[in-house]
Amino acid sequence: MNSYKSPKAVQLLTAAILCLFILTPVVMAAGLSLKSTLPVRQENLAAFIENNFSLRQYQNIMFHNPVYWKALWNTLWLALPSVLLTVIFSTLAAYGLISSRASHPLVLGYMMLALLPAQVLLVPNFVALSGLHLTGSRLAVILTCCFNPYYVYFVYRFSSGLPAETLEAARMEGAGEVQVYRHIVLPQIAPGILTLVLIAGADLWNMVEQPLAFLQSPGKFPLAMLFRELEGGIQYAGSILFSLPMAVLFLCCGQDLVQGLEGKDA
Repeated sequence: MNSYKSPKAVQLLTAAILCLFILTPVVMAAGLSLKSTLPVRQENLAAFIENNFSLRQYQNIMFHNPVYWKALWNTLWLALPSVLLTVIFSTLAAYGLISSRASHPLVLGYMMLALLPAQVLLVPNFVALSGLHLTGSRLAVILTCCFNPYYVYFVYRFSSGLPAETLEAARMEGAGEVQVYRHIVLPQIAPGILTLVLIAGADLWNMVEQPLAFLQSPGKFPLAMLFRELEGGIQYAGSILFSLPMAVLFLCCGQDLVQGLEGKDA
C-alpha cells in the first residue's frame, strides 16, 4: 500500500508557518535586547541608533548583575548532573528491557508512565523526599529529574533494533552483562544517546516545576525561575544569553539529532 505524500508546496508552507511561530518571539526578544535601558531623545540619526542598537543590556548583565550569574551557576549545577544520570539510568533500564524475556508488560508500563504529566508526580516525590530529609537540597531536584519513563522508552526504541543473536553470541563467548552493555549496546545506540542528551538537556535547562517544589531557598533557584527578578529592563538580553548554550548545542549537533530520530523511526 503506497503511503500518501503531501505536495511539496504544502510542506513548504507548513514549514514556513511553523518557523514564523517559532522565530517571531526570538526575533522580538533579540530586537528588544538591543534597546537602550536609558531614555534617549531621538533628535537625530545618532540618537536613534543609540536608542535602538545598544549593548547596554548585555553590559549590565555581564558586568553589573551577580544575581544572573549565580542563577546561571545554579542551572548548570542542576542540569549537568541530571543529564548525566539520565543517560546512565535510561540506557541501563532500556538494556534491561531488551534483555528481559517478559519485557512487554514492562514496556507497556513505561509507556503509561511516560504519558503522565510531570506535575502529577510532584506530590508523591515530595512526600518521598521529605521522608528522606532531602527537601531543600539540590540533590532532591537531581534525583527527581534523572529518571524519566519517557527517556527510558525513548532509548528502548533505539535498543530494540539490536540483533538478539549478537547479544547472545557475546554472552556465549563469556562476556558478562556489564561487558555486553558497555562494549556492544552503548556503541550501537550512540546516535540515540546523543539525541537523548539534546532533548533531555533542553528540557532540564529550562526546569521550573521541580526547583519550585523541592528547593526552599531562592538562592538555589535556576535562572529560568529568576527572570522576573531581573531589574533595569535587562530581561530580554538575559533571555538571549540564557538560550545561547542550547542554541549552539543544537546547531552543532542538529544533523546528528536528525539522524538519530530517523534511526529510531527506521
